[in-house]
Amino acid sequence: MASIFRQQYTESDKSGKRVTKKSRNWYIDYKGNDGIRRRVKGFTDKIATLQFAAKLEKEAELAQAGIVDRYKEHRKRSLLAHLDEFKKSLESKGCTLQYVNLTYNRVKSLVEGCHFIYLADVQASTVQGWIAERKRDGLGLKSCNYYLGAAKAFFNWMKADRRTDENPLAYLKGFNPKVDIRHKRRALDTDELKRLIEWVANGKKHHSMTGRERLMLYVLAVNTGLRARELASLTWDSFNLSDSEPTVRILAAYSKHRREDVLPLRTDLAMQFANWQREQNANGRDKVFKEFKFASAAKLLKKDLESAGIPYKDESNRIADFHSLPTHSLAILHVTVSVPR
Repeated sequence: MASIFRQQYTESDKSGKRVTKKSRNWYIDYKGNDGIRRRVKGFTDKIATLQFAAKLEKEAELAQAGIVDRYKEHRKRSLLAHLDEFKKSLESKGCTLQYVNLTYNRVKSLVEGCHFIYLADVQASTVQGWIAERKRDGLGLKSCNYYLGAAKAFFNWMKADRRTDENPLAYLKGFNPKVDIRHKRRALDTDELKRLIEWVANGKKHHSMTGRERLMLYVLAVNTGLRARELASLTWDSFNLSDSEPTVRILAAYSKHRREDVLPLRTDLAMQFANWQREQNANGRDKVFKEFKFASAAKLLKKDLESAGIPYKDESNRIADFHSLPTHSLAILHVTVSVPR
């Protein structure tokens, strides 16, 4: 049977006389599931300490009967401590550093924004309200879904790693991003593509990229459908330029499909890249587009379009951003580009 008491201690009063006093906090004496008696500090409130003592005694009885709360220790740890280990798990799986940091930061923002400290604090309705608030602040529906997806992935990991028995956000659904089109894109027509290619071929350096580098970037984007992030990931080892059927390979970590993609290249385009590699004396591990930052892809193309006299935005307010190249213009460029030295 558990008992509570106040510890006694002695100290000298102002006159130097030793007096006996009692501690402010109550203490609990109870027998653990291993039969050993334990002493635990309780609270200053007697009723609260009695309730805590009953809880400890009940847990000991359940453990002795073989009914153990396997998640108890994990519930005591902060969510941010679990999140640090989730980050390490993503790193060990081979996820890219950018993906790891982005996922970690999104979950951390959500946890801190909702004022969650422990797993028991997590409520789906609170998360739903926090995301709705971000939406009212101007966050796009697709970005809202990214935050929710990152948080659900975190709690799925906790469940799979046997840190909890459920994902508290499992029932939450994302938004439909199709109803939140921030920018309508337009395709560049054949004449506009030719003007862009001709301008860039002789264009000045900007965004740390020469005209030649930007030209090769745009031509590859148009002929393969690769997106900015995929293009930025390419090394010369990504290419197979010597075979009769040349290809370019995208690793699963960078592919929008989350799988390794191998795409065919036109023979003339493969020859241009092979010549460019020889001119640079580049080895296989070198980046193909060393100075290309995919986060600046839209600004890069916008500057070249404006310099070439091609409207970035048409009369219907549709824009021609970097995604317009692979997404819309792939089928209409059938010209062989002669790349200047």
